[in-house]
Amino acid sequence: MRVSVVVPVYNAAKYLPALADSVVKQSYGDWELVLVDDGSTDGSGALCDEIAAKDNRIAVFHTPNRGVTAARNHGAGQAQGEWICFADADDAMPAGALQAMVDKCDGCDIVIGNKQIVNGNDVKDEIMNAVDECIGTRDFLSGLIMNRISQYITGRMFRRSLFDGGTINIPRELIMAEDFIMNVQLGNKAHRVALIADVVYGYHVYDESVSHTFRTSLAYEAMFCGCLEQALKQGSHADDLKDAMTFQKVRALKAAFMSQKGNIDLANIFVRETRREAKTIQLTRGWKLFMMLMPLKHLGYTIFKQIDK
Repeated sequence: MRVSVVVPVYNAAKYLPALADSVVKQSYGDWELVLVDDGSTDGSGALCDEIAAKDNRIAVFHTPNRGVTAARNHGAGQAQGEWICFADADDAMPAGALQAMVDKCDGCDIVIGNKQIVNGNDVKDEIMNAVDECIGTRDFLSGLIMNRISQYITGRMFRRSLFDGGTINIPRELIMAEDFIMNVQLGNKAHRVALIADVVYGYHVYDESVSHTFRTSLAYEAMFCGCLEQALKQGSHADDLKDAMTFQKVRALKAAFMSQKGNIDLANIFVRETRREAKTIQLTRGWKLFMMLMPLKHLGYTIFKQIDK
């Protein structure tokens, strides 16, 4: 049962050898490593070729720079395995990761484990799956939207058939949380999802990481929610998850509001629609307070920032 580990590579020469080494050292041996050089300019492409020359289970594909989603899509299309899992070039996989997921994949289309957060010498496990369980598509999608299930595309493996028909379709402009939408697009095709308690991925935090440098905006959050909503509508559970999607919009609105220090346009269509839809769902006291303070703009931001510490 071969597992294809697909890695998009863009200017990651500093980190790639450690990631590749972590795959080579997997206790499960029936794997292939698919490196997709996404038009790197720092020598990463040549480094991919050097790494591949050392092990015939490693394949390299060089493409023009089209972004991480296109690179993943290309890698998935070239993969030969029955299962596909994604890793980022600046991360690593524990030695037993593939074995843990393969051992618990029977009857499922997606297997999701926990991850380890590595920040310099600080290492801690992030446990979202406390026990092993198998859930259906609706519960999986709901868990993603409500952030009860990790929204990352890494730390999991997908049955290869989920990629048939060009599943992945995400605008390149989405550079943060595109993983979330990709999970929804693939989840729409899944029947059963295994959540396992094993730690199967090491997420490394660096100062130059997008998660550290990215600052969201109202325009970005509106675009993201529009793409997420469209992805949900491609499946059969959009109506069941309408309230969850509305809450996601409220969270997105808060993210933009706090990032812009309350400086948002109340007449913006995304703001107006989200405020109107929020009245149709149950919100906790804290979220209700946010919705009340938001029209005060910067003053509301200042008050909420003090309360929400």
